[in-house]
Amino acid sequence: SHMSLYGYSRDTSPRLRALADGHELVAFRDATVMGPNTRTSVPYILTGLEGPDAGGRIFRAPTVIEYAKARGYHTAFISAQEESWGNFDVLFREGADTFRTGIEFAADVDVMRGADDLVVLERGVLPALRSIPEPFFVVLHMNGSHAPYASHSTASRKVFLPEDGVNSVNAYDNTVRVTDEYVARVFEALRARDPEAWMFFTSDHGQPLGEGGAFFNHGYQSNVVRDPLLLFLPRSEAFARWAPMQDAQVAACDLAPTILHLMNAAPVAPMDCDDWMVAPPPPRVRVVSAYTPTYVDEPTLLVVLPNGQRELFDL
Repeated sequence: SHMSLYGYSRDTSPRLRALADGHELVAFRDATVMGPNTRTSVPYILTGLEGPDAGGRIFRAPTVIEYAKARGYHTAFISAQEESWGNFDVLFREGADTFRTGIEFAADVDVMRGADDLVVLERGVLPALRSIPEPFFVVLHMNGSHAPYASHSTASRKVFLPEDGVNSVNAYDNTVRVTDEYVARVFEALRARDPEAWMFFTSDHGQPLGEGGAFFNHGYQSNVVRDPLLLFLPRSEAFARWAPMQDAQVAACDLAPTILHLMNAAPVAPMDCDDWMVAPPPPRVRVVSAYTPTYVDEPTLLVVLPNGQRELFDL
């Protein structure tokens, strides 16, 4: 809701909007995240699973990184965050030829603040995209638009001023500008290296900005569960094929089966989500859940029905 790519009145994502206008990316307009927190969402994005998951399927499911390694890809996981706090170093190091986290790029990384995304871009991401052997599969985990917002953009990149408090709307919108620059520059570097490479962008969760008295990523407000989900097209891929899908009911976990299809890899266990290469997703039930073993024991979930109705459950 705060990206001009999706119609926000402020020019928060000019580079991505230009790519969309040039039919170089597809912006899905009806997408959901997998959970309201990083630890309840990122593992399910990378395994194609959908919660709730009280039994811990997530620990038995290979990630797309492991599938890529098995298919002979050179693999990398590069993060602005300190991955040990969520045990992501355990979940995602397996299969990664290169594994770098935020603590390599900043000394003050903690659970609330990762390294500066644009520093990680310059020091970690761009060198990797230039040097990694083909074929390659890379996962980038950003610091992103996370509270406290003011610290997630440097003074030289603050466009919306004054920032009236560290978690003001101006401070938040400035973080979106950083994401716009980061993602667009990754795309430019990838195109320079391989015009036929596929690239996807998803958030793991959003942030409520005061609606209904809610702040930060707690609960299931619309700004938490709605997902800016983007597909960047290879040069030879026709935009006309994908344009009708922009209003399809999709979820961030669809990326895993779609990526496996592109790798000509078959999942060794069933995935819950949809492979976009097979067919446009039909109207579907989507589940956003905090009930996973990678976070606290929070037995809640949101069901999003095909007609858009939302049902919240406390288990």
